[in-house]
Amino acid sequence: MDHTRLTKILLALATLGVAANAQAELAGALEFNVGFGGTATGDPDKGPSADTDLTTTLGITPMVEQMLGKVVGLGGEFGFLWAAPDAKDADGDAVTRRLLLNPSARVRMSFPIVDQATFDGFLAIGPSFWLSQDKVPDAAGGAFRLGWGLRFGFGGSYAVNKSVAVYANVGYQRLQSFGDDLTLTYSSVPLNLGLRSQF
Repeated sequence: MDHTRLTKILLALATLGVAANAQAELAGALEFNVGFGGTATGDPDKGPSADTDLTTTLGITPMVEQMLGKVVGLGGEFGFLWAAPDAKDADGDAVTRRLLLNPSARVRMSFPIVDQATFDGFLAIGPSFWLSQDKVPDAAGGAFRLGWGLRFGFGGSYAVNKSVAVYANVGYQRLQSFGDDLTLTYSSVPLNLGLRSQF
């Protein structure tokens, strides 16, 4: 294959890539999360593991994604979660919530149902950062921790107009951290409500 022909092929592929990117839509969303039926599991390297119920987990998740056609969206999100075991601290007060940060890569698929309604499913995975928790000893996992997070959900959306849609979904969320000879896991079933805009 001569260089002229190869150059023409590469230019054609680049042109197709630019055209496809120009047609793709960028979407942003803001989501509110309420996690129910949560469980906190502490698994030390030595000794028995312990399970505790979580209080209702609250969260806010902004996100952005690039739409590849009408069905698939790829992008990222940044979850801010406030969670705590349903337990008492050394003073007999309820354990204060800790802030967990969960930046993730995400993929979403959306299938038309009828009119402006769609069925949506998503998967997001990424690292998690567990900020320190007041009045919880480091040995019990109260110090700053690192880990990973996973969440997925299924639900529906409704397009209010060509640019804005409201949506709701329910799924599963799991955050796990490591360190100090202890593995901590928070898991819950969140209800997610959000507003998405394409531009």
